[in-house]
Amino acid sequence: MMKNKIEAAKDELVVEVGEADSAEILSLVDDLYDYDLTAKFGGVCFQHRAGVPNPWRWVDGIGDLSIYSSFYNVEPNKLDVSPNDFNVLNEYFHSTVIEEIIATYNLTRCRVLWKTPLTSYPVHSDLSKTLHIPLITDPHNYFYFPDHDAGFHLELNKVYIVDTSENHLFVNAGKVKRLHLNATVADSICATKDKNGLIIPDEIYR
Repeated sequence: MMKNKIEAAKDELVVEVGEADSAEILSLVDDLYDYDLTAKFGGVCFQHRAGVPNPWRWVDGIGDLSIYSSFYNVEPNKLDVSPNDFNVLNEYFHSTVIEEIIATYNLTRCRVLWKTPLTSYPVHSDLSKTLHIPLITDPHNYFYFPDHDAGFHLELNKVYIVDTSENHLFVNAGKVKRLHLNATVADSICATKDKNGLIIPDEIYR
């Protein structure tokens, strides 16, 4: 039986594309995410923008992309920064599995993000598809796509491409911190540029 458009789209929201050693990746950040700076920002960045000094390169790329734009609070629907600007590998991760993953999947703005127990992100859409590798998770961690009424739990040791350009939220309804490697799939940016080179998201970025 042929699937309707909504059913077909559900199949493309979360796609398993490979395998990874979650424990190996976790070992690279295990002693990094409890520092004051990374703990405050809720993550560790593997890639940053050119010219960003220490210690800020460790968190450069965490949070709403608009906060990195000089147009923040001026023209909120335009950006002069792209996820693909976060493309410089932190030298700490040279010659590691992180460098291999970034090269294999053509990633930018690669980082580890954690979500504290019993919290969720609000419904939002991103500028691109994102790659996810769960590092710490449990069955009560899941993506939900309200426009499709579809929920997905991502498993350890697997690599996923998630269509986060669709409206979605993430819920940690469990009792432990959730950690995911999270990165932009560089060739999936859903945006155009105006005559001044400013990025205009196809959907308003939240």
